[in-house]
Amino acid sequence: MKFQEYLNEGLISSWLSKQKMNVIESLKKAYQEIVETKDAGKLLLKAVEGKKLTSKEKSEIKNQSLDVLKGLGLGTLFVLPGGGLLVTMLVMIGKKYNINITPSAFRPKK
Repeated sequence: MKFQEYLNEGLISSWLSKQKMNVIESLKKAYQEIVETKDAGKLLLKAVEGKKLTSKEKSEIKNQSLDVLKGLGLGTLFVLPGGGLLVTMLVMIGKKYNINITPSAFRPKK
């Protein structure tokens, strides 16, 4: 099939539209992680000021710290040559063995 035939069938515009939606969804999830990290930072500041944290607040700090480390690890791998493919493979392998290697905002909602 020639390139012009793909254009005429709308396959490329359909694919581009889907990719655009994927990028928008990823940006929303990244923003959610930023908000959660900011909230955890406020809780850490509260602890540094000597105020008591509830067990729920301590759990939120722990979970968000793990999310930040996961994001940094995947981000570091992503910038390497071929990193996009490597990250995709790691996420797929993690799913196969039921290991969450992505930050919580990037996981499917239950």
